[in-house]
Amino acid sequence: MDTINTRAKGFTLLELMVSMTVSAIGLIGLAGLQAASIKSNTDALKRTQANILIADITDRIRINPNGSYDIAKGTSPPSSSLACEDSNGNCSSAELALYDLSLWKCAIGSYDDSASCEALSIKGALPKGTGTITVTSSTIYTVTIEWVDYVDADGEQIASVSMTTKI
Repeated sequence: MDTINTRAKGFTLLELMVSMTVSAIGLIGLAGLQAASIKSNTDALKRTQANILIADITDRIRINPNGSYDIAKGTSPPSSSLACEDSNGNCSSAELALYDLSLWKCAIGSYDDSASCEALSIKGALPKGTGTITVTSSTIYTVTIEWVDYVDADGEQIASVSMTTKI
């Protein structure tokens, strides 16, 4: 009996060290998966926000088809009348279009410090987000939203979502 006991003493310590090493490698891999999952969820959130903003402005264009919604990429949110905010507001089609564009540009993200966005109390949803609306014919609209997806050694990496629709 004594010979079996003396052989087994060191073997359990070796088993413990191997199992701890395997567990540590597994936990490191799990941490990497968690980091990748968080990044993927953040990317999905940004894309979802961009799609919601595109759907919002296209609905506003459908409601006010006589308004001028053509706006360039670097354009700041236009000044608008807050009278359009009230459901009893008496806004013309052009005033409503300016109001809609102000809300939309402010909600995208690059213009948090502009006077229009501060007056509307809106903070942007996307990092350095900007948007364009291009009218290619009287009823074909292309809405594009761009934002900074991440920053690496090559600089800012831009992501975008674009939709073309007939109003």
